[in-house]
Amino acid sequence: MENNFVSRSISSRYNFHSVSLHKNYSNCLQKRQVIMNRIYFLLVVIGLLSSCNKTQDPQFDWLLGSWERTNDSNGNKTYECWSKKSDTEYIGLGCTLKDKDTLFKENIQLIKEKEQWIFKVIGVNETPTLFPISLLTKTSFTCKNQKNEFPKQIVYSFESGDLKAIISANGTQIPFLFKKIK
Repeated sequence: MENNFVSRSISSRYNFHSVSLHKNYSNCLQKRQVIMNRIYFLLVVIGLLSSCNKTQDPQFDWLLGSWERTNDSNGNKTYECWSKKSDTEYIGLGCTLKDKDTLFKENIQLIKEKEQWIFKVIGVNETPTLFPISLLTKTSFTCKNQKNEFPKQIVYSFESGDLKAIISANGTQIPFLFKKIK
């Protein structure tokens, strides 16, 4: 009988211990699941918030290609060609030809420097002329340099498949209307 009592006592302790371990394990799994759900929820919220706070860099891909001016003066042919070097740099070339002679040539760049887009004109003056962009939309930009003699403002826009540029200063405006050739 003593063996039977010891046996039942051990068995009941073992069962109690086993049930207790099972409950602890179940509680642990439930707590782990709750913690994992909370972590997952926080990661989703953080992801959503960070994507909402990011502002997409403006893209100037509408400039890409070769353009021919359609409102040129007698016998002149003006062209602009744009290519994309990176997400923060676009390179252009503008030139005016008459017959086989080059009347005007400028290298132009759109470059992002310290979170600011700059329209840079190279080759006209001794040093590059910088025009910080002051207004920007998906299909247009305005840039200004009040220290430059002419132009002080440059506006580019893409409308109905055509490129339009207006250079201006002190009430004088010169429009450039371009059709894409490539």
